[in-house]
Amino acid sequence: MNKKQGFIPLAILIAILIITTGGGAYYYTKQKQSIVSDLNQQTTSLPQQEQSSVPSDWKTYRNEKYGFEFKYPGGLSVNLNEGDSLIYISGLSNVALPSLKIEKNAQEITLQNEIDERSNYKFTDGSGKITIGGKNAFWFTTTEMGAYVAVVVTQDYIYRFNNFGLWRTDNIIDTFKFTK
Repeated sequence: MNKKQGFIPLAILIAILIITTGGGAYYYTKQKQSIVSDLNQQTTSLPQQEQSSVPSDWKTYRNEKYGFEFKYPGGLSVNLNEGDSLIYISGLSNVALPSLKIEKNAQEITLQNEIDERSNYKFTDGSGKITIGGKNAFWFTTTEMGAYVAVVVTQDYIYRFNNFGLWRTDNIIDTFKFTK
């Protein structure tokens, strides 16, 4: 009789633990899906600058290998570190440089994969979908990273615009075009 009485509270405790764990997992999954859903619904277009409004002293950087070009103020310079597939703009007074990291998309990653990968971050206001050079993109800043990043995913490459806020300085990003 004593064994039966000890078994019943243990069975109840196990049932409570199973229900609590299941409920917690369900809540976590729903929260993660809600964050991704909210980000997917937010689409913002950066205003595209008219070609005629680009100052005449701006230069054009064109990269045939990665299929893009952009214009930038004449007082700045664009540098390519071929080994890292990293392009950065220097000459700004900021310590951080706007840079573009390009990776081969060997695993057929999609923009949605990039968003999902970051769904556990705490996004700050303004994060969401945008377009860059006519392609869908996602830009975000997080409390963990503290920097603006924008991502464009194509069939061939993943383009990561680091220090994205600086790309927006002088509207450089507005002149970005994919050429292939």
